[in-house]
Amino acid sequence: MPAKRKRTRTPLAALDQNRLAPSHITTSRKRQRRTDEDANIPAPTDVRTTQSLWSAVSQHTRIMSDRQTRSQSERKKKSMIHSNSSAATMTAADSISSSRPRPLRPQNPVLFKNCILDPRCVIIDACIRPSLPPHAYFKTQHPDGPYHTLPNFDHAQVFLDIENLDIGAIAKEYGCMRTNKLCETEFRTFATETFFRGEKRNSDPPTDRKWRSERMLEFVCAPADDAHWYAPPVIHQQDKPIPPRADEYSWDIRPDCAYWLSTRGLNPDYVHNVCATTYVYRNWILSPYLTIEFKREDLDNAAAETQAGIAAALALYNRFTLYAKSGSDGRGLLDEIVHYAMVFTGPDYTIWVVRPNISKDNCWQGCKMSRLTHGDCTTERGVVRLVQWVNEIHRWGLGRHATGVERDVKMLLQSYGVEVSLLE
Repeated sequence: MPAKRKRTRTPLAALDQNRLAPSHITTSRKRQRRTDEDANIPAPTDVRTTQSLWSAVSQHTRIMSDRQTRSQSERKKKSMIHSNSSAATMTAADSISSSRPRPLRPQNPVLFKNCILDPRCVIIDACIRPSLPPHAYFKTQHPDGPYHTLPNFDHAQVFLDIENLDIGAIAKEYGCMRTNKLCETEFRTFATETFFRGEKRNSDPPTDRKWRSERMLEFVCAPADDAHWYAPPVIHQQDKPIPPRADEYSWDIRPDCAYWLSTRGLNPDYVHNVCATTYVYRNWILSPYLTIEFKREDLDNAAAETQAGIAAALALYNRFTLYAKSGSDGRGLLDEIVHYAMVFTGPDYTIWVVRPNISKDNCWQGCKMSRLTHGDCTTERGVVRLVQWVNEIHRWGLGRHATGVERDVKMLLQSYGVEVSLLE
């Protein structure tokens, strides 16, 4: 058997010494740490030295503060100078802008009326009066069938066949466009496609010598005296001085839609002589008889009426000029010298007639634009009335209007010794 180990006992004095060792060492370390910290504590300073030091620090702080204040003040001054300069520049620009006269356009109806319409005695009478049906107004008979079945109108393509139009669908379409507040272009496009058709264009020489109309969209035609297309003159009126801006208008007129006569109703060999009597655009069209303007429903009617009025006055004055130069006489003939206009604001329409004011010695004294009727295309009744008026105006334009233009052209050419028997 292995021998047993003998347990040895540590003396009590040794144990007491071991227990005391850590405490003794810790106390020594604390004392050492305190001694080191005491060494880092600065010795008390002199009061005068402390005051001198704080005086230097305070002086430096004041200097830095003064520099910062001066810098901020300089920046503020520069900012004020810049803002004052900008304000002065803006004020100068505003004064120049305010001193610059507003442009003379029908879109500014009051200014346009005072400076352009009134000096030329162009009157727009918007008074609502009782209206006649179109057949009663034109003193015509209602055709038994479509308009192209009437004599001399079998070739015309601008007439509307009311039997083939879906009147209810047209009214609903207009109602939907009004509800959704569609733009002017939507109304103009739909109306042009539905009511204001154009002839199929053909540059081949005509064979039937019948009058046709040409639909022109946004056609620009500025006055040119050498082309026999004249601006309505300023009329000298007693006790009414002429405005200084009466001659500033550029006559940049762009009707949304207009109907002119086509020269295809004339002998092509004589069109060059017709150009010497009245305005003919590119040997193609002459003497407009209907002007149409479209505007948004939420806009003032005055702008659209003014735009249609100045375009109609320009066309009517040139029709009257041809009549006056031809030497035609008789109030019966003068009654046919008129121009028609239609103004659409959304689905609502107004039809106008423009007639010249003629003095006793047969001189132009301005013109007057008067209401004929009005309607609403959101109702079937309003659509039917519009179709009837469109057809009757075309019937007048391709009939009595075209006949009167041809008569006056012949009379004027005869006065120059031109043989007119082959003009037709």
